[in-house]
Amino acid sequence: QLPVPPPSYYAATGNVPLAAASLASSLSYKETPIKNLTATSVAPEITDNMGDTELVDFLLESNPDYVGFSLYLWNTERSLHLARELKKQKSDITILIGGPEVNADNPFLMEQLGYDIAVSGEAEHSFGKLMKSLVEKSPLSSVENISYRLPNGKMSEFTHNVSADFPLTDFPSPYTSGFLSVDGARSTYLETVRGCKSQCTYCFYPKSSQNLRTLNIDETVKLISHLKESGARELVFLDPTFNHRPGFENFLDAI
Repeated sequence: QLPVPPPSYYAATGNVPLAAASLASSLSYKETPIKNLTATSVAPEITDNMGDTELVDFLLESNPDYVGFSLYLWNTERSLHLARELKKQKSDITILIGGPEVNADNPFLMEQLGYDIAVSGEAEHSFGKLMKSLVEKSPLSSVENISYRLPNGKMSEFTHNVSADFPLTDFPSPYTSGFLSVDGARSTYLETVRGCKSQCTYCFYPKSSQNLRTLNIDETVKLISHLKESGARELVFLDPTFNHRPGFENFLDAI
């Protein structure tokens, strides 16, 4: 996950790859692990400080078969540039993109080259299925919420849209599974609510998931305690509807 520009030694410390680390963590905790597949999440200390050439060299050091990018408004064009550079040096690499910028309503992105698969919305529940299909070279058409590169070079239409409704306890936090380190110098991002029942026309979030799901109070307190013991100094709740959760006052009392 590339940071907000300009990247430098004194860059802001808000670049925390929670989504990428969560996907890596989800692969390790599937009921039927994918053979011969190991996932890692690139630490922000690396992405914040390396230039484009350094990053490409760093990524290629491990000779990866797959590289994924989290696309946000501030890093999309640079991420796509890195994807194209990776392809130049390793033509058989498979590039995956995801994040809030990835959806059928983004024609700019869908017309770009350099990546192979676009994943829309939440993906912990389907990412294992996608990676298993890639490893086993089985058809991608059965995997939900993705678009893939066709033989003619264009991207396919997105496959059937399935709104995420899995409980937040289905997959462990990447902080506890070891895919994301706590850094006291950075904000520590966490989610205790996903989904939104509002219908704000300017927001894409409810289109992705209208199913309001919460991490229960006991699990939230356990996670916060772990983060504090690991050195977290500031917690940032990424919950889109923080005060919509059931039992909100009890939740506040507990934390």
